[in-house]
Amino acid sequence: MEGALDPDTTAAIRERVLEQAAAEKKVGYGNNNSAVEPDDDVNQWVAFLPNKGAVCRALNNNQACVDTVRFILGDDAILSEFSAHITWPRQQGNGLAYRPVVHAPRS
Repeated sequence: MEGALDPDTTAAIRERVLEQAAAEKKVGYGNNNSAVEPDDDVNQWVAFLPNKGAVCRALNNNQACVDTVRFILGDDAILSEFSAHITWPRQQGNGLAYRPVVHAPRS
């Protein structure tokens, strides 16, 4: 969704997520998918972004994101999980991806 976030907001979100990831890794909470890849030291998830600060809540409430979710899943859709996936150096990819998990309401 090109243009959904201005460059300053994008930079603030990136900075906050990387700061949170470093803090979690420092205390041994570097959340990775060790159940699938036990030796994976290049991927890290920062879960529950709305709990990680106002800048992350702003992303969660971004109108373009909300409109897209509602367009795809309907007006009753609920975001039940919102995480950032970080791919550290040595792994191919762009380094940081936001992957909201969206669940449609049950009929």
